[in-house]
Amino acid sequence: MNLISDKLKPLSNAPVFQEWLGRAEAPWLGVLIGLVFTALVQSSSVTTGLAILLVQQGILPAVAAIPIVVGSNIGTTSTGLIASLGMKPVARATAAANLLFNAAGVLIYFPFLRPFSRLMVDQFGAGSMSVAWAHLIFNVTIGLAFVLLLDKVEPRLAARFKL
Repeated sequence: MNLISDKLKPLSNAPVFQEWLGRAEAPWLGVLIGLVFTALVQSSSVTTGLAILLVQQGILPAVAAIPIVVGSNIGTTSTGLIASLGMKPVARATAAANLLFNAAGVLIYFPFLRPFSRLMVDQFGAGSMSVAWAHLIFNVTIGLAFVLLLDKVEPRLAARFKL
């Protein structure tokens, strides 16, 4: 990450790059950027790490980084989806469930993403800690919600994939 951080520093002086990243503050665009970038690099950890580095360097506002990190949760499912294509129905069902789980989580949060981002910044400051806490809170709350709903979702997926 230090190598990436060093290479990103010159971008902080590029107004076009800053303007483009600043637009991620619009929740739909931030989620889309996070989804696409993560699908390309095949790692939500890379996306999250880069978002945190950009916030630390003052290139990206934390309220714009949070939608990117939330969107990366959908993009990270691309690896499993691609890998499952030639596999048995159980593998495809698992990959589909992962996509549905992450996409539903983003959809649940989406109407509240702008206030959620501002709340994180108000509570944890405008730095990278707010992004890290937002990522943790998003994943824990969505994980708990789906654990509670698993009994209702699993039979439908099993029927869909004929398991």
